Amino acid sequence: MATICFFNVPATGHVNPTLPLVRALVERGDRVVYFDTPEFENKVKTTGAEFRALALSYDFVPRQDTLAPFKAMGLIMEQAQRVLPYCVEQARALQPDLILYDTMCPWGSHVAQCLEMPAVTFCSILYIGMQNFLAWPRRTKLTRAMLTHPFYVARGLAHYQWRAAQVWRRHRVRSPWFLDFFVNPGALTLIATSRYFQIGGERFGDKFQFIGPLIAPRADAPPVDLDWLTAKPLVYISLGTLFNDRADFFRLCVDAFRDAPYHVLIALGNRVRVQALGALPAHIRAEPYVLQLQVLPHAAVFITHAGMNSVSEAAWFGTPMTLAPQGGDQDFIAHRVAALGAGVPIDSHRITASELRARTEQTMQDARYRAGSQKIGDSFRAAGGVPRALAALDAFMQKHAPS
Repeated sequence: MATICFFNVPATGHVNPTLPLVRALVERGDRVVYFDTPEFENKVKTTGAEFRALALSYDFVPRQDTLAPFKAMGLIMEQAQRVLPYCVEQARALQPDLILYDTMCPWGSHVAQCLEMPAVTFCSILYIGMQNFLAWPRRTKLTRAMLTHPFYVARGLAHYQWRAAQVWRRHRVRSPWFLDFFVNPGALTLIATSRYFQIGGERFGDKFQFIGPLIAPRADAPPVDLDWLTAKPLVYISLGTLFNDRADFFRLCVDAFRDAPYHVLIALGNRVRVQALGALPAHIRAEPYVLQLQVLPHAAVFITHAGMNSVSEAAWFGTPMTLAPQGGDQDFIAHRVAALGAGVPIDSHRITASELRARTEQTMQDARYRAGSQKIGDSFRAAGGVPRALAALDAFMQKHAPS
């Protein structure tokens, strides 16, 4: 039985993808001690893992400001300074056989360095770092903004380097280079997608293992009436958990499909009330939350914010996508989905109701988009999932076991 410390950030999109792996580790007899903020304690404990609470003051929510990542780097390093002493103390007492950490969790790498042991990164996002820098699409908002606002970028990087230097002076641990900050590779990096879907996937060597998305059922919302889901072609709309404060866009969707000959289901999230959409025709439903994994197999098209988890789940079922990226890495993900022929990108802040309907019906009716999504889904299943991840971790622990 191995003892494993898992360090993560307080973000649903980073915690949920790890839970199937954590559950599998516990079920085979390993002891997993998971470090995150208290709001995730119950979710983590359902896997059988132990929980240690961290006091973090940053919400880890990506901002829609295109250049916000450069400011976020310094703010996240402030959190590393805050929690590192506690994490090191806990890890020393646990004497782990393995340290796992999320890509946006620099203190996971810091703890491993303090304990003088190699560590494994779990990458639940699209890998965007130095490894594939030359393959980055040059027409995303982020890459354009980096070129047009160099002083803003320089200021953000200076703040980050200052914080990283403080951590070095106190703990003698290295922090990732700025191009690798949000992927923070370890001695081994598990990437929860396929090499086919990954931008520049052919550039990754043996220190990177593509395990595919770890898709597992969730019970975080009531089920949707199956008869209604399947009675007519279904348009499913969701902007995820972070960027769903878009009553304007949801109203636009209602206007676009008000007289459509198919069903429309909108997952609003917790920031927009159904009443904000006005009177809804019988074929349009809006709910705070839905069981996305129940809905996607029946959807003719998915209008999505292009978050990594939502895109992965859609492609798992071969659902074509209309892509409305809101922030963070979603521009990159939308670009990749479109490049692989699985969806059509839109600008949700500028598109009209008639244009939205036309783009969506284009995606629904052209079989090439479903075929493109199915090809991505096939690559996900071929990547191996939890068994592949377990095998990679076992090989890593065996290789680095104390002599």
